[in-house]
Amino acid sequence: MIGRMGRLGPLVVAAALGAGGLAGCSGDAHAGEDVFDVTDASSTIVATDDGTALRLAATVVNTSDEVLDGVQVTVVLDEATMPYLVTGAVAVPLAAVDGIYPQSSARADVPPDGALGIDFEDTRHLDPSAAGLSDVLELAAQVTLEISWDGGEQQLAYGATVEDPDGLLGR
Repeated sequence: MIGRMGRLGPLVVAAALGAGGLAGCSGDAHAGEDVFDVTDASSTIVATDDGTALRLAATVVNTSDEVLDGVQVTVVLDEATMPYLVTGAVAVPLAAVDGIYPQSSARADVPPDGALGIDFEDTRHLDPSAAGLSDVLELAAQVTLEISWDGGEQQLAYGATVEDPDGLLGR
């Protein structure tokens, strides 16, 4: 697992050995094709040691028939979320990962340094002084991932209902 701490809070990306949206793809390899998809997406309001936060999590899977290297995922939130987030709606690139095998690959065919997908978790702290903070539940329901790899790039948008299981936003 590769982790990074910063003003945005914990931001973690991990190659996943187990594991829809709208997409657009460009680049020499796979031009015009959708190469990645999102599974297991969740968006949750959570309590952290540093306050209330929005936690986005999902798995990005390779739907092509090729092993892809240099895969980098950038999480992009709607600009309208800016007033509700301590750092604003900053696009956050995750560390590049090599050896992302097709989702259809058998686990036995994936070497120890390869993966069937990229799990990511992105935690963004909410500004407690923001008026109408509960509006973030609707605004953060749409997430765009900018995905690049050696030979191409794709934008992938997905929706996930933002859950607030502990009622931290008073709704």
